[in-house]
Amino acid sequence: MLFTLFACTLPLRESGLDPTGDGSDVPFGDTAVDLLPFFPRGPAVSPDGGMLRGISILPHVGALSADSATVWVRLIQPGRFRVLYRPVGGVLQQSSWVSVAAEQDFAGIATLRNLRPATRYEYAVEVAGGGSSPFRSFTSLNLPGQGTARVGFMADGRSELPAPVYGLLGSANLDMVLQIGDFDHRDPYDVGGLDPEAWWDMYRDLLGGEASGVDIQQLLLPTTPLWMMWDDHDYGSDNGFREMPYRDVARGAFAAYMGRELNQSGDFWTRISDGPLDIFLLDLRSDRDSFAKPDGPDKTMIGASQWAWLQAQLSASTAPFKLIVTTVPFNPTTEKVDAWFAYEDERQRLLGWLDQEQIQNVFFVSADIHTGGAIDDGTNAGLPELNLPTTNMHSEHCTAPTCGSWSEGVYEGDDRAGYGVVDVRYSGGEGRWVCTLSTFDGQGRRRHSLRLLGPS
Repeated sequence: MLFTLFACTLPLRESGLDPTGDGSDVPFGDTAVDLLPFFPRGPAVSPDGGMLRGISILPHVGALSADSATVWVRLIQPGRFRVLYRPVGGVLQQSSWVSVAAEQDFAGIATLRNLRPATRYEYAVEVAGGGSSPFRSFTSLNLPGQGTARVGFMADGRSELPAPVYGLLGSANLDMVLQIGDFDHRDPYDVGGLDPEAWWDMYRDLLGGEASGVDIQQLLLPTTPLWMMWDDHDYGSDNGFREMPYRDVARGAFAAYMGRELNQSGDFWTRISDGPLDIFLLDLRSDRDSFAKPDGPDKTMIGASQWAWLQAQLSASTAPFKLIVTTVPFNPTTEKVDAWFAYEDERQRLLGWLDQEQIQNVFFVSADIHTGGAIDDGTNAGLPELNLPTTNMHSEHCTAPTCGSWSEGVYEGDDRAGYGVVDVRYSGGEGRWVCTLSTFDGQGRRRHSLRLLGPS
């Protein structure tokens, strides 16, 4: 499927990246491009149809901190690329060269180092023997415990459908966006068996090949970092777990496309520190037992290694608020068979451990029940929880026996598209940190909200 995006060109001098105006100080092509048409399965193309710069899918920032970022890109063939970057108005820097190969579907990431906190950067990808990508931008995060945090969340989409929610997220002044599962619902194992092409094809569509991919390239990725985590339908199949035959194939494909480095143990879970907010992004597919296993102390959704990591990270965190991102509902009243409802022993173990260690100001963001959003103050979930709307799916029912009980409400109407936002800032009038959880509909109107009071 081909979608044509219209190009807008801007001379390098006007963009601020070429101080002399002759291109000699910047090893890019002679123009910078804000948005280019491209073929996700083939080369990026110029408006007249010619091959452009050796790039198949345009770059985006896939991980971010106060002093570093990763930039992901897909080339059209084996080759090398690097990223040139600078603070707006500052001195140009460059990453190391990165090689890509067919084994990773020609995708790779470059790491940008020595960033300044809370600073706007612009960047472009240079292909060895070719030209450059469009210029894009991002803002590095605040140092831990400083400034504010404003993070967007989305989940549960379909690649073939338009996703105007991306435009709302792209204009919401967010530090970053987390896509927390079921980016697409195609179940790649059911489509292509153990062929990694089934997963690669899904990610290529999500990042440009189908309708939602065109929207994310136009409306979100030019200015907003995107963190990714999977759930069952992008892992491989409905209710997938550790023993699935495709586990290693799926993990290899996700590693190529998730846009960031694996953690020290070679896994996907990670901690993100954004000023006053620490985010613990969990992988709840790679190491989980089947939901059909009888519940008890030996049944796990997290897995032993991730459990030990989560305990250590939460214990070490000094952030005013601590967010655990779970791709399935923590609230057991949904009675969803592959959510925490079916892993009640482990759910109670986590709640009990947090209470025992007196780790406070913890809350959850979750997804996967296909409502228009829901928020609970902890009455039903045990701790505060925001459950996300779908991104662009228009479900007529929840994916659980019940949508559950949520103290601040749950939207079960017809149009369930939307997104969530977590906002943390210091309230001088109250003399304390405040965290606001909000769900929004597909028009950007607030549906639910909950205000959490933190430490002074």
